[in-house]
Amino acid sequence: MRLFVAGLALSSLALGCSPRLDVILRHPLEVGQVDQPNTVVHGDWQATLTRLDPEAVCVDVTFDAEQPHQPPNAELPSQELLMKAGDEWYRDAQVVELRPTQTSSYEGTVLEQYQAGTIRECTQRNQNGECDRWEDRPRYESRFVPATWFRSVGSGVVCFPNHGRVTLQTTRVVFTINRVHFRWGLESVIQEPVQPEETSGGENEAS
Repeated sequence: MRLFVAGLALSSLALGCSPRLDVILRHPLEVGQVDQPNTVVHGDWQATLTRLDPEAVCVDVTFDAEQPHQPPNAELPSQELLMKAGDEWYRDAQVVELRPTQTSSYEGTVLEQYQAGTIRECTQRNQNGECDRWEDRPRYESRFVPATWFRSVGSGVVCFPNHGRVTLQTTRVVFTINRVHFRWGLESVIQEPVQPEETSGGENEAS
C-alpha cells in the first residue's frame, strides 16, 4: 500500500484528465482485505474505507457542521451520501452504524441587516421627465452582532451495495458526503505477462 504523496498530485495535474486520488491501496477484491491505514482527511472531516467485497462497500466517516443560534443537524441519515464506482454515481447508502452527535458552542458574531433610515425615490415621471410621484423607502445597512454558534460532529459507518458495481477492473472508488469527496485508488497486484518483442519487418513503434 502507498499513501498519496505530492508527486502523485503533480503527475495527475500534468496528465490533465487523470482522476484525482487521495490514497492508493491494493485492490481489495484481489487481496481479500482492505489495507489499513487508508484514512483520507479534509480539514476536520475524515473517511476510512473499511470494507470492499462483492457484497458491499463501507466507509467510516466523521464530519461536522456549524451554524448560529441553534445546533445544526449532523445525523448521517440526513446528509447527502453518494458513492462513485467507474462512471456511475449511487445514492442508495445504508447507515449501518450511527454514533451519537457531539455538540459544542462558542461565542461569535453574525452579519445582521437593519433599517438605517429612509430614502426618497421618484416612482413616476411625466412626459417632460419631471417627477410626479415620490416614495420614501427604507434604507438598510449591515453590521456584525454577537451570536452563539453551534458545532455538531456526526460520525458512523455508511455502506453501499456492491453486486458488481466495483469489480477487478475498477481503479477508483469515491465516497461523497455533502459534496466533500474522498477518493481511493485501487491498484492491481497481478503482474501482466510480458509480451514478446516484435522482431518481424517494419519499424518499431515509439515508446
